[in-house]
Amino acid sequence: MAREELERLRADGHEIRRDGRHYRIAATPESARATQLFRTLLHEIGHWVDYVEKVQNAPEAGKADDALLFFARPLAERESFAHRNAETTRAHLIRFGIIPFHRIVPLGD
Repeated sequence: MAREELERLRADGHEIRRDGRHYRIAATPESARATQLFRTLLHEIGHWVDYVEKVQNAPEAGKADDALLFFARPLAERESFAHRNAETTRAHLIRFGIIPFHRIVPLGD
């Protein structure tokens, strides 16, 4: 999984160097923006979609603590769903020209 995340960061434009047992990751404003806005945000929205689909809309919803239903599922399963959802959404948004969009520069800058 760490290797996959390094590849995602590299695809976002981060410079990644191996330094002994550690990695050094250099971010630029553009690469940080790509990671946070065009990938991480969509990943976190994927967790919300997962919660709605698997907990709120589940037949047993309301019968138990919803958070327990969600967190009882394996972490790998929840992360996998969020990654897939983010990638699908990202591809859709790119295909329709919605992202990436240019940085909005405040007036006066």
